[in-house]
Amino acid sequence: MARSFNDFLGSKPAYYAQDVLKRIGVTGPPVDLGAVADFRGYEIREIVAANYRQFPNLASILATASAHLLRSHNLILINGDMPLVRRRSDTSHEIGHDIMPWQEGLNFSCGESALSLPMELVEREAFSAGAELLLPRLSFADDAEATALAIPSIYGLSRRYQAPLEVTAMRYAALSLRRCAILVAEPPTAGYLHGSYDGSPAGQGQLEFPFRIQRRPLAVAPLPPLAVKYVLRSSRFPHFIFPRTPIADGTVIFRSWQSGSSITDDIPAVALGVNSRHVSYRAECHPFGFNGTSKVLVLLSLEDHQLALRFPTGGAL
Repeated sequence: MARSFNDFLGSKPAYYAQDVLKRIGVTGPPVDLGAVADFRGYEIREIVAANYRQFPNLASILATASAHLLRSHNLILINGDMPLVRRRSDTSHEIGHDIMPWQEGLNFSCGESALSLPMELVEREAFSAGAELLLPRLSFADDAEATALAIPSIYGLSRRYQAPLEVTAMRYAALSLRRCAILVAEPPTAGYLHGSYDGSPAGQGQLEFPFRIQRRPLAVAPLPPLAVKYVLRSSRFPHFIFPRTPIADGTVIFRSWQSGSSITDDIPAVALGVNSRHVSYRAECHPFGFNGTSKVLVLLSLEDHQLALRFPTGGAL
């Protein structure tokens, strides 16, 4: 697609996604990603293992990546063996690469391995643009605020927008006006000791999607059974919770992970490494996983006293 000076909207990837959605007239969820791809001049083609022979080297590409943007053929190749929500997420991510002018001319194979340091900025931009395509701020923010602050609300939004649960949860926290945060905990890998474990969304409101914060290696010690992978905060959640914080046995998060069941209870802020001994969070914990992983999705919330403020006329704030 030919570009002009008016196509440059600034440095925020989400602006380009919003512009595309406006141009094609998206009216509501779920977003028709086929129409978005067609507007950009691409065909989405889902490839299953039996059809790899159509494209040389595709098997080796999709062995480590779930999607491939093939600009030379105007194709977005998606691993058709993935669940629908994962295919939609991968498609929006690949379109995200294409809509940013400064990424023009590059082909991408995107999977978890794509988040290595040299490509991290590029991938983070595509995550931001892709999230805006999949979960448009204009409708998603209002839909999220209209629901109760609870994990079932996130499930409902995930189904409504046909988006992965974890991506929906991240967006839910990032756009919320309430005092909440999304925490994901999982058993740490060996990278936990060497500073590479926190390569997932650790911006906690500064950025919407994965941002690596380099830290000094931890002293050699046995790995904890469970640790914080990342936390994404709303703009009104007051505390910063560090990735790699161990989750202690006996806490509601650990009990939920250990039992494989959803549990809601209070958790002291100090249990998550926050230096505030008089504060506790309401923690709604839900175990989940993909491809054999074992994670816990946690919705942390604090009582919002501002919602109870009253004006002299009796009106609520």
